[in-house]
Amino acid sequence: MTHSEPLERPSEQHKWMGWPVVRGVMTLGHAMTLGFRALKFSANAALGEITGSEGSDEQPASATKDPSKKMEITGWMAGLNMAFSIAFFIFMYKYLPLLAATELKKVNPVFGQQFLFNLVDGLIRITMFLLFVWGVSLWKDIRRVYEYHGAEHKTVFALRTAIRWIPLRCRSTPRIIPGAGQAS
Repeated sequence: MTHSEPLERPSEQHKWMGWPVVRGVMTLGHAMTLGFRALKFSANAALGEITGSEGSDEQPASATKDPSKKMEITGWMAGLNMAFSIAFFIFMYKYLPLLAATELKKVNPVFGQQFLFNLVDGLIRITMFLLFVWGVSLWKDIRRVYEYHGAEHKTVFALRTAIRWIPLRCRSTPRIIPGAGQAS
């Protein structure tokens, strides 16, 4: 399933949106809006697949589906999901590490020093994030996403270094793209 529509730059609609700092902020906002719409489209497509696959063995799925009752992610559902996600992020990556560092300060006063307290707080956050990425990578579908992303890096490396684009040659290229500012 695909969707296409023309995209206009905000700076083409209003001249003031082309000013240097404003243009960057507006482009970020526009990109976030497009990403949100793409996620909503993807979620609605997945819901369509789920509801389309249900049905009894005697009747095809299309015969049991009522087109007027099409499942769809609405704006308020997406907003509620976003609010929950932000609250979960604040709880997991702001509150819990701070609580853990504060409890460590109570156990050992040496952690009361500002530098050590912040270091421990940061280490807890990094550890939690890395554990999250590792845990998510155990899911088969997400592992596949990581593999595709790595293949994308190899392809970009091949294109930037003028290697003839053949899948077997791309496999031998490194994941790290020169000049992309990546640490790993």
